[in-house]
Amino acid sequence: MMMSGMRRCCYRVGWVPLLLASLAVAQEPPKQPTRNNRTAKNAQRVQIVRPSDLEAGKERIIKVLKLNKRQQAGLDIIIKSYEARFAELSEQYRASLDDLEEREDMTALIREAHNRGDTEQVEYLRQQLKESRKIRREKLAVAHESMQAAQKELHDDITSILLKKQKEDFEKLWDEGLRPPPKPKPPVRHPRAVLSLVERLEDLTKKQKDQVYKLFGDFYAKHRTLDRVEAKETLPARQKKLIEDVLDVLTEKQREKIVKQLKGRQKRATP
Repeated sequence: MMMSGMRRCCYRVGWVPLLLASLAVAQEPPKQPTRNNRTAKNAQRVQIVRPSDLEAGKERIIKVLKLNKRQQAGLDIIIKSYEARFAELSEQYRASLDDLEEREDMTALIREAHNRGDTEQVEYLRQQLKESRKIRREKLAVAHESMQAAQKELHDDITSILLKKQKEDFEKLWDEGLRPPPKPKPPVRHPRAVLSLVERLEDLTKKQKDQVYKLFGDFYAKHRTLDRVEAKETLPARQKKLIEDVLDVLTEKQREKIVKQLKGRQKRATP
């Protein structure tokens, strides 16, 4: 039970960023990097698919590949299995850093011995530190290989539930990292200009319109509670946030249309 808790912790915070940063290279980089060495190093990099990538890209996978109910159920099982495996790898990486504090202490001892002029002790401690680093690199290499295997297994598990045509489309999504493409960022304009364009959308639903009007109502209600100085200083950031929130209410197609219209207005206004 305790181990399970530790794994969940590793998945959420702490070791995961370090894991993703370090697993890209399995071996110690050469002391004098050459172009060939750098090329070989880049060839060893692993495409890391995080559980958050899967969750964020799940709807996209279902929509683009047109998964049926059975395939969707299979995808859910694959995602849960991968989340557990990813947590295990995070724990594995954490274990490879268990001696980090010990190595830091050893470095301090080397410095002290050097200051005393004790060359024999310095050499002994350096050898110990070298051995410690070697063991750490070996552990990281194992973690790297495990992550490679996990990525391949994830890829193969997903393709195993797909039809031939779906597999071709899935390869494109896989190369993009599975995440949906980022939402287009609108040019900074006055919220009223955005509202006027949104109101003209022919496919705007009543629910969307109500949500947009509520966002504007909340914005102006908050504005009235601020003193003059604070209202002026925070206005640009609050207007930008309001525009982003309004666009989040829209569908992807509606968003693209509004952003395109805003850019067109901005271009015409530029001398």
